[in-house]
Amino acid sequence: MTNSKRYLCISRLRAESPFMIGNGEDTYSDKDLLVDHKGEVFIPGTSLAGVCRAYLESKWPQDKVDKIFGSGKVGKISSLDKQSKVIFYDSFLIWDSKRRIRDSVSLTNKVAEDNHKFDFEIVEAGAEFAFRIEFRIDDDKDEEQLVNDCIQTLVNGFNQGEIRIGGKTNRGYGYFKLIFSDKKEGLQRRKFNLKKIEATKPKKNKSKNKQGKKSSSTRPDDNELKDYIFVHSQWADFRLWKDTKKLEKFKQGWTTFEPQNKPNKSLYSHTLQLKSFLFIRDYGIQQSKGQAEITAGPLKNGRGQVVIPGTSWAGVFRQQMKRIVDSLDVAVLFFIFPEFCSNDDKFDSDGFIRQLFGFVDKASKAAQASQIAFRESVFNEKEIAEIVRTRTAVDRFTGGASNGLLFSNMLAYRKGNKTTCQLEIQLANPLIFNGNAVDSNQKKFISSLLESCIQDLEEGYLAIGGQTAVGGGMFEKGGSNG
Repeated sequence: MTNSKRYLCISRLRAESPFMIGNGEDTYSDKDLLVDHKGEVFIPGTSLAGVCRAYLESKWPQDKVDKIFGSGKVGKISSLDKQSKVIFYDSFLIWDSKRRIRDSVSLTNKVAEDNHKFDFEIVEAGAEFAFRIEFRIDDDKDEEQLVNDCIQTLVNGFNQGEIRIGGKTNRGYGYFKLIFSDKKEGLQRRKFNLKKIEATKPKKNKSKNKQGKKSSSTRPDDNELKDYIFVHSQWADFRLWKDTKKLEKFKQGWTTFEPQNKPNKSLYSHTLQLKSFLFIRDYGIQQSKGQAEITAGPLKNGRGQVVIPGTSWAGVFRQQMKRIVDSLDVAVLFFIFPEFCSNDDKFDSDGFIRQLFGFVDKASKAAQASQIAFRESVFNEKEIAEIVRTRTAVDRFTGGASNGLLFSNMLAYRKGNKTTCQLEIQLANPLIFNGNAVDSNQKKFISSLLESCIQDLEEGYLAIGGQTAVGGGMFEKGGSNG
């Protein structure tokens, strides 16, 4: 019987970083969050299906993905249509987190472009959602194995940070993990056999001695069907997710899929020690300290921790990589990336950087996602001292102090001998330039370019944030690399 079995998978989807899923409105910011009829954030099943399919397509052959997700018409040929075997349900909120509005600007040489400031609404890390997907499969061992492989691959993808949800996912947003208990990662799966059986109906007569006869109509086994309906109804009950004991009892006997801890060779993780102070501006701060009116302070997350967003890291690394490439011998670059070299012995560094960091060309309607992702870096609040600094504005024409123009900012200073954060950068795997995967030499060049920028940062040649001209945003190597 076709699609006679159901594999139901449930877990909690926990936000490990801020995330944003826009609704196309601009009531509270330039980009508002998608919410349901109760005003609560949720993750649509369409978004989950899209990112999961895209991830599998980067890991599996297309025909293998189509066996799970289906395929549409090819021209007028409809005989190749295949219905999807997986259902992604909307993930509803079970543990809320703070919502904030963040500012962003487009930068050129660390200078904000005119009329390019915008803000957007985010949900801070810590929010949790009820996650549910369902597979409909035939009574086929090969198909069951394919589904199990799919589940394991998706668990690995989420928990290794390769599957991300929402906008700005290459700039530190949209990282999630699947967790089925407070201390264990992954999800749980239960199989339901809904194969139809022949039903038995009694004859329509008054004789008690007459036995029933088999009917031509069929229905699923009552016990399996009842369990299947019960599990679905319980999953949608918000109270279940708040009752730990009831939840654990509910999930007894399910098959567990935990992430396989394979080393991620495309992830660069470095511990950085702050040298002096950091100033990533948050203009939403309005407070007084003594006689000083604070006009801006360090950017923080919902837990009150000072952060460096992925957008800031991306801007600094993009500019530094271009500087390095522009200083290299064109002959060397021609050997590695001949497609970016012209006949007059010039290397198109702008084109190279666009391919690496992504671009959108509205004129030609061409676009490419960034091949390099920067996670948000977080400082322990106990390791940071916040100090108000009052300065005199400088007249950009004379270079002298502007008469009567004072401003006060709250800066995040190093406190003690340990004020560290983790820099995490992930390269796409495979790396795609102009629609094609880069070769081994090109990948080595990009990796060495990235490592050179990290070394410049650790040695104090590269700074991040505001007031870098007076010692702000400088780091040194802190501890061992991850």
